[in-house]
Amino acid sequence: MSSYSGPVQEDPRASASIFCGVLLTTLATLTLEITLTRVFSAVLWYHFAFLAVSVALCGAGAAGVLIYVAGPKLRAIRAITLLQGSAILFGLSVPASFVMFIGQKSLIAWIKAPLLGEVLGWVLTYVVFTVPFFFSGACVALALTRFKQDVSRVYFYDLTGAGLGCILVAPLLARFGGAGTVQVTAVLASLAAFSFSLSSSKSRRWALGALVALLAALVPAFSALDIPVLVAGKATEMRRVSDDRWNAYSRVSVHEAMPLVWGIGRNVGPLPVVESRNISIDAYAGTPMMRFDGDFTKMEFLKKDLSSSGYYFMPPGGSVLIIGAGGGRDIITALLFKASRVHAVEINALIVDFVQNDFGDFTDRIYTYPGVHAAVDEGRSYIARSKDRFDVIQASMVDTA
Repeated sequence: MSSYSGPVQEDPRASASIFCGVLLTTLATLTLEITLTRVFSAVLWYHFAFLAVSVALCGAGAAGVLIYVAGPKLRAIRAITLLQGSAILFGLSVPASFVMFIGQKSLIAWIKAPLLGEVLGWVLTYVVFTVPFFFSGACVALALTRFKQDVSRVYFYDLTGAGLGCILVAPLLARFGGAGTVQVTAVLASLAAFSFSLSSSKSRRWALGALVALLAALVPAFSALDIPVLVAGKATEMRRVSDDRWNAYSRVSVHEAMPLVWGIGRNVGPLPVVESRNISIDAYAGTPMMRFDGDFTKMEFLKKDLSSSGYYFMPPGGSVLIIGAGGGRDIITALLFKASRVHAVEINALIVDFVQNDFGDFTDRIYTYPGVHAAVDEGRSYIARSKDRFDVIQASMVDTA
């Protein structure tokens, strides 16, 4: 039995504002967790996406243990007060944790031993992101334990918010990018605090409303943040010439690059200098984009590339399927060999958007050339549904992490 003998604060039944606050808390939590899987994949290595799951479980689990251990003493404090405080700290800790994460190289620059610096960088990443999940976990644990008569309804709103977070994260990433979506979760957390405060004093509601407005005002600034690549081995040396774009499965940007050939024979001679760009996915995998003005004679050197060898066996006016059309280099090659139909399949709509719109003048909008049929689709799925037959199927170094 507990030895605590202080006053016990009896809590009323949960109100609509409590249910709404719980929903917003879990909505923010799952949105943050899934967004971090994307951020970690882009700026660390892809397998560290699982780190987001680990820190979320660690933070929420630690909060649950603390509330269980300190439960008797917490009974002296009104549930509304505890929920408001946890939600406020959740909202404030999100941007603070993210800024510390992306600035970790500056924070540990004083460490001269490379291995120690790397270890501390990983420790810092884990610790700073455990904090917001601790406070979100505290909100949920408090709501479930302090409103026992309404626990089923609290749990319903808990799961509903989590489900909505899973659904909304994709359009949020597309609209606000990785850092911007992280800040959106801070806004959602502060909205949860505001919801918990609806039965509180007017001055407290005004203060929490101001906090919501402040965090919301920071969303554009976070969306414009340049998130650095934080591990060795990724393409940090290339100078970006366009803004990052995000979707639910990639961070795409365009860099200056040398012209790309997969394999050229020694007796080919000097290659022409063609201005090129590299479209990078998660700062690692890439696809080339070459300046093209419709003059195929400038691209004759592509016939000498190893990736073009299959076209020498194609009948005149043959049909081609390109899996992973990317920056359009393989489309140019197919047209160079007089293919009558080119089915260009690219899974990432952001890449097609760069080629056709942002760099449309650079690429001459190669995806819309006569005879080219573009499809934003997954290659194997496209083939399984297609009733067409092809003389050449090309997938040149199609890989991502």
